[in-house]
Amino acid sequence: MKRALIILSLLVVPSCALAGQAPIAVSTSDRCGAGHRGCVPQLVREFMHVGYTLLPETSSATVSEYAHACASRPDWRQQCFADPAAVLSRLGLTPED
Repeated sequence: MKRALIILSLLVVPSCALAGQAPIAVSTSDRCGAGHRGCVPQLVREFMHVGYTLLPETSSATVSEYAHACASRPDWRQQCFADPAAVLSRLGLTPED
């Protein structure tokens, strides 16, 4: 059985080796999510954490809107910490959304 597995592993050769090409090294440090979608900047992630902490009963979609607004509008940041419901109100949302 062991010998059969060794022979099988020798027969199954990566296609790049058959074509005489070197395998392509893929770095995942700059990629995230399926199809490289879903990458979220660090500041947005931090505000999402703040949103989940200060708005515990709020949906993740609403917290995401809150986080993106706080990260992209520096003039709102103090209010993002002091009164997150007011930030949601500016966005036309409520904590129940």
